[in-house]
Amino acid sequence: MELKKATDEELGFIKTLYFRAFPSQERKPFTLIRRQRAKGLLEVWTASDGGVPVGFAITAVSDSLVLLDYLAVSDAHRSKGLGSSILRALAEIYGDTPIFLEIEKPDIHAKNQSERLARKAFYLRNGYREAGINVLLWGVKMEILTTADSLTFAECDRIYDRIYGTRHSQIIRELHL
Repeated sequence: MELKKATDEELGFIKTLYFRAFPSQERKPFTLIRRQRAKGLLEVWTASDGGVPVGFAITAVSDSLVLLDYLAVSDAHRSKGLGSSILRALAEIYGDTPIFLEIEKPDIHAKNQSERLARKAFYLRNGYREAGINVLLWGVKMEILTTADSLTFAECDRIYDRIYGTRHSQIIRELHL
């Protein structure tokens, strides 16, 4: 598996997979991703296997923290260790800079509870840990996982502010559960 910065030509593959992999309430407009990429606020990565695009990652980087905003592997290539390979490649790229991400908070009443638990187990197996931070993001209750030994919402909020600007408090806020 090779992970490299996405070319403009690869954005079509990424957009298609993005719309398949993420529910509408968790997706930001893809035009926003394109704009933020053009401004240098987001990095878009293509994962390829044998020269064939099989997945992607989207990250936002600050001086001291990386947000893994989205990670997806195409259905035909799942369960082959590619997601773990992408996480290892990102860890190499960003070195000692801690990475954090949001996942849907497990909820026994959720229709996709088994998916939520499997997703969390995947990240925990790959070296992430619970940060003890819950957020409401785009109206969805999310839990933050991180590679950092400790993390505060204020640290995460600095990246959200960088990405979304003054309206970030309308998009994301900390939940005290």
